[in-house]
Amino acid sequence: MFWKSSNQKSPLPSSQTEFSYLSLQDHYFDTACQTLRPQSVIDAECAYYTQNNACGGRSSYQWAKMVDQRISLVRRSFLDVLGLSTRDYVTFFGLNTTQSINTLLWALPWDEYDTIITSDIEHNSVFLPVMKVAQKLSKRRHILERDEQGALLYEKTQLTNAVIIINTTSNIDGRELLNREQLIQDAHAEGGVVILDACQTLGHNPQMLSKTQADAILGSGHKMYGPSLGIGAIRRSLAEKLDPLTIGGGTVSGVSEHRYTLLSGDDLPLRLEAGLQQWAGIWAMKETLEFLKQADWHQERAFATQVHKLLQKSGATVLSQPYSSVQTCYFPHLESSLVGDLLAKKNIMVRTGYFCCHYYLTEKHPLPHLVRISLGQHTQDSDIEALEKSLQTIQALR
Repeated sequence: MFWKSSNQKSPLPSSQTEFSYLSLQDHYFDTACQTLRPQSVIDAECAYYTQNNACGGRSSYQWAKMVDQRISLVRRSFLDVLGLSTRDYVTFFGLNTTQSINTLLWALPWDEYDTIITSDIEHNSVFLPVMKVAQKLSKRRHILERDEQGALLYEKTQLTNAVIIINTTSNIDGRELLNREQLIQDAHAEGGVVILDACQTLGHNPQMLSKTQADAILGSGHKMYGPSLGIGAIRRSLAEKLDPLTIGGGTVSGVSEHRYTLLSGDDLPLRLEAGLQQWAGIWAMKETLEFLKQADWHQERAFATQVHKLLQKSGATVLSQPYSSVQTCYFPHLESSLVGDLLAKKNIMVRTGYFCCHYYLTEKHPLPHLVRISLGQHTQDSDIEALEKSLQTIQALR
C-alpha cells in the first residue's frame, strides 16, 4: 500500500478510500494541472514493477505475455470510455498530450491540407506546435474565436482542406466545445480533419466525448487520475497515412540498407510508439479507466457550483460557468500570487498565473494574473468548508 508518514492525520471518509492517503488538513484544488492518483492506480503501477516487470511485444515468457494482454485490454478500454469501435479507431501511447500533438502534426500528409486552424483559448501545448508547423511548412494558420460558452465560431468554407486542432474543455475557465460534432461534420464535408485536445474533459467529464467522430482524441494520464502517460485514439484511416518524424525500435516491420517499412494492420498504433514504452504506466492505466467509469461527476459539479458562489460572495471576478470543475477568478484588490500564498498557508492548493495560455490572457483579452481552483473526485465537504473560511479572510483584506 501507499507509504504513510507518521505525521499524517486522520484519513478521509470511507467513501474516499481511493484517496485515503490524504490528510484532512490538505485541500487539493489543482486537478486541472494534475489529478491525484487513486490508490488502485498507485498499487497497480507498483505491482507492475514487483510482479510483471517485462517489455511488451518482444518476448514469450509469462511476464511478457501478461504485459501484452494488459496493453491490449487498455487499448480496448480507452475506446470503450469514448464509445468508439476497434474497427474504426486504434489507441496509442506516448509521453503526454504535448508529445502526441507534435507527433501527429509532423506526421500528417500535408500535401492534402492547406490550412491549420485552432482557437484563441488554447493551451501553449496546442498553440505553439500549430504556430511552428504553419511557419515551417508555409501553411495558412487561422486562430478562431470561441463564444462565452465555448462553441467555436467559424464559417464552413474556412474548414476546407484544414487540420483543426482544438481543446474540448478550456483549462482557463472550463468552457466546453459545445458544437464539437457539428464542427467535425462540417470539417469532414470540406476535406478537413479534427484533432481534439481532450485533457481537461477526460479528467472532469469524459462522457461528453461519447461516440465523437473526431479523427484523433488526445489525453494525458496525469490529468485523468492516471500515471504520467500520454494516451490517444486515432482513426485507422488517418493513422495509415501518417509518416512519423520519430521512428525506431518497435515501429517497423522490416529494414534494409536504405529503406524501412512501418508497421500496419493490428500493429498500426505501434508506428506512433517508438522505443521502450512506459509499461508500468500502461499497466496502471487499466485501473484509471475503471475509476473513470465509476466516478461521480454530478457530485463534482455540485461542489463546483458551491465554489462559484463562494468566489462571487468573496468579491472575486469569476470567469467560469457555475457548474465548471475549473473555477477561475481574480480579486480586483489583491494580486493573485498573494491570494495563492494566503491560501497555501491554510494548505489550500490552487494555481495562479496564466496557466500556459499566454496569447489569450495577455494579448487577446488582457487580464491580471488569475487564481484557478479546480476540483476533482477527491473533493469533500471539508475541502469546501476550509476554502470558505480562507476566502472570508481574504474578503476582509479589502
